[in-house]
Amino acid sequence: ERGERPLALRIGPIGAEMARLCDALRPHAAEAGFTLELNAPSGLPVVAFDHDSVAQILVNLVDNALKYARGCSRRVVRIECVEEGGGVALRVRDFGPGVAPQEIGRVFDLFQRGESELTRTTRGTGLGLALVRSLASRMGARVSARNAEGGGFEVSVVFPRPARS
Repeated sequence: ERGERPLALRIGPIGAEMARLCDALRPHAAEAGFTLELNAPSGLPVVAFDHDSVAQILVNLVDNALKYARGCSRRVVRIECVEEGGGVALRVRDFGPGVAPQEIGRVFDLFQRGESELTRTTRGTGLGLALVRSLASRMGARVSARNAEGGGFEVSVVFPRPARS
């Protein structure tokens, strides 16, 4: 959060990075009874990203999905990379209960949790999505979240194309 680790930005296809990371995360998801679905077509624009930051973002988003969707019948975490706004959006979606509409604007705040303090059934500190926002911002990416059509929660991280020199 302090931004002390310098970024090692590289320009490349983030879809290929997602494929490697998903391969590493699949056993973790399977242990929780989930499958990871990845849709990252070739031919997307290249973007600037830091490998370690992108890995931490994906780990946090997948962990959140596994945690909050654990009681749902569709035990899938969908990860996709799509062209959006001149860059590439990394979207991570679960098929759980989603977030109360009045809470969506605050899910990236420090210590914010998607459940009521009195009815909470998941463990955690509420730091994961705040870290996602911080890491994304350091790379020039922007984050958003929404309840997905048909159920579930989706977080989108949009990486811009690198500026031409």
